[in-house]
Amino acid sequence: MKHECGRNVVETNSYKTLSTGDVKEYRYLRCPECRRPGFVTPDPEHVYSALAQAVFEALGDFEVIRREYARGDESRRERKRLEDSIAYYMSGLEPGGRFDKAGFIREKAESTLDALINDLTKIDPESTKDRWVYESTGMTYSQHWKTGGVEAMEKDLLSAGITFELGKQGDGELLGRLIIPHDVEERLIRMDNNWS
Repeated sequence: MKHECGRNVVETNSYKTLSTGDVKEYRYLRCPECRRPGFVTPDPEHVYSALAQAVFEALGDFEVIRREYARGDESRRERKRLEDSIAYYMSGLEPGGRFDKAGFIREKAESTLDALINDLTKIDPESTKDRWVYESTGMTYSQHWKTGGVEAMEKDLLSAGITFELGKQGDGELLGRLIIPHDVEERLIRMDNNWS
């Protein structure tokens, strides 16, 4: 198979569907970069259908993952509040401290201290850092493209660097080749609007 120029069929500006003729309309697909007159396909819908089928088969079952930037400010503030409160109750329970009394006051201070320590252990240390968070959208790319249509698929393919090249064999038969980068799963991760 010989690929004429390596241009990507996915890019709408690379290949054009043209109409000509006074009596009858002719639709065909031609790359504006290829100067060879024989490199034209008279059935663009067949090409785009083959592209869609190849993409659905190769990537349709992948889960749509969204990446968002999460700041750890709130968790850091909560951890600091708990640590300060724990220090307050610990110093108050020391001999001669504010809560160093027998009975109800000491019991209440000790149970409050236990609850604060328990809350502190529930804070994930990672949540106090600024970080990227990856979440599933609960759908596959096949479902996403069926809902979003051709525009959604085109946008995802272009952003992930996925290409579809056309070429002709020696006998003139038109062949397509879907080229998927090895790290396509990472490239397909959708980013939130603030950090994309």
